[in-house]
Amino acid sequence: KQSLDAAGQDNQPRADRYRWALAGDIVANTIYYASIARGAGRAKWGRALVLGTAAGVGALALPPLIGLGRPPNSQFVSTRAMTVALYLTGALASAAAASYMNPRRPVAAA
Repeated sequence: KQSLDAAGQDNQPRADRYRWALAGDIVANTIYYASIARGAGRAKWGRALVLGTAAGVGALALPPLIGLGRPPNSQFVSTRAMTVALYLTGALASAAAASYMNPRRPVAAA
């Protein structure tokens, strides 16, 4: 809402803002996790580890920095660990799906 006010835009109903935010989140996450599958070989697993961990840490660290407050129950180590694990699991699932859809094929002898 503050961003809309700053941009001089009319305030849209809350349901409309929610739908646009959800659509943007889905598109951004699709692009983010699809980037794991780029390239050949085992590099996708390394990207999955790095990007999944980065997303989990970002989910914990960024909200207070951008004025959204602290994530719920983030004072507990277990909650922070599960948050990072959730994002890491999503990234590893993306790498697994990419590996399954593009299996390495043996090179035919000439």
